Amino acid sequence: MKKFLQICISCATLFPLCVFANDSTPTSINNFASSLYEKTLSSSDKNEIFSPYSLFQGLSMVYLGAQGKTQHEMQIALALDSSQEEFLTSLQTLNHDLSATAKLRIANRVWIDDRLEVFTSYQEKLTSLEASIRSLSFSDSAKSCGTINRWISEQTQGKIPRLLSPQDISANTRMVLVNAISFQDSWRNPFPPRDTHKADFTSLSGETKLVSMMEQEKLFPYYETEETQLLLLPFKSERFACFIILPKNSLRATEAELQQASFGDWIEQTTMTRVAVQMPRFTLRCKYPMLPMLSKLGIRQAFSRSADFSLISKEHLQVENVLHEAFFALDENGVSAAAATGVITGITSVVVRPTHPISFTANHPFLFGVVDLNSNVMLFLGKIVDL
Repeated sequence: MKKFLQICISCATLFPLCVFANDSTPTSINNFASSLYEKTLSSSDKNEIFSPYSLFQGLSMVYLGAQGKTQHEMQIALALDSSQEEFLTSLQTLNHDLSATAKLRIANRVWIDDRLEVFTSYQEKLTSLEASIRSLSFSDSAKSCGTINRWISEQTQGKIPRLLSPQDISANTRMVLVNAISFQDSWRNPFPPRDTHKADFTSLSGETKLVSMMEQEKLFPYYETEETQLLLLPFKSERFACFIILPKNSLRATEAELQQASFGDWIEQTTMTRVAVQMPRFTLRCKYPMLPMLSKLGIRQAFSRSADFSLISKEHLQVENVLHEAFFALDENGVSAAAATGVITGITSVVVRPTHPISFTANHPFLFGVVDLNSNVMLFLGKIVDL
């Protein structure tokens, strides 16, 4: 009988320098994010939010146990260009660096059913990613679901309290792998609450609504193209920043432009510019069944009876389901965000001082997220099309 493999990746953002120039993992994460967004969420007419880093982290733990076609499909989808051993070292280095700041907590945990014998070599890979390994009986789906959800909730500051339901665990479940990150920071330059005012926001459908619009004028890292304005709002920690990608014309044009460009290059081309910023405060939560989305990236065999996870165990494992939930809240003080995924089995810039400030008014659909300024890795990516 087929045994199911579950991986849960949970990350919560509640909001000095390493060099990654010769390390491809940050680029892989951003390429994975861009591809996933392009092939699944770009066509959506709803607000969206997900964590590329969390999804990548959880899928990577599975990838390290794959062989053959299963490994090849996952390698392409994750945009990897190195061996599993080299990739493991690279990911370990990135995780260690990201964990060095008190603003970001990263936790990995793997629950193994007492009926499954996992190879020591695979357990060592998980341990190198600082994953704690626990035994859990999945024969009681409600109890095991509660155990996992409580841990995820603790790691995400309560932002993701119930990622799994008892129906997500069956008698055939053998492993659940979980990644959780918690990140919270305040703006380096908070938006004065007294300046927040009601203003129009034009949605993707053309409907206009009154929203709470924050406002301030200061020097910010800024870059623009013919189609797009990019603004970075640094946090107090100075390591992380919230990015806002604002279309000059249409969201579709900006999405198409971003697919042809390098997100990292855009970040590196920002210069300190006086910007008059107006942008709405918002709160957003999204939950996704990821199997259809990941299938569009070419991961198929991992979800089938022909899956090859023979580096994990002698038992024949397959991924039964992948779930992802994300939460993001942005206001005058900073950003609070969280994400959870479940798979069932400073800036150095030239200062520009224009005579008049650049106008950056986010009163129409835009992209947003959180980026680590050391590696340019996208921790969160989303879009607002309606408020």
